[in-house]
Amino acid sequence: GFEKGRERPRYAMMASLESRQQRVVCRVCHDLFVPGSGGVHRYHCGSWAGFEKGKLHGVATTDPQIRELPTVVYAWDCCGSGDLEAVGCQRGPHEAYT
Repeated sequence: GFEKGRERPRYAMMASLESRQQRVVCRVCHDLFVPGSGGVHRYHCGSWAGFEKGKLHGVATTDPQIRELPTVVYAWDCCGSGDLEAVGCQRGPHEAYT
């Protein structure tokens, strides 16, 4: 606790206030946020999809450099990242379900 007459630290007051505010689930990233707080999230605007290896890498499928790759490779079609768990390539404000 705090001593009588001693001022509470600002961060403690902010944390206390935030914990009392109603948090909701973002319909894009599914994280909890406080509406009106100005929070942002990162997301992929595309889909996780399979591509022919040559089309994804921009070379002919007969190119010996990519011959060892699987015939179909998966990636985000918005940014080309081959990591399903990659940080989103877009930023945007949290959106509550209506």
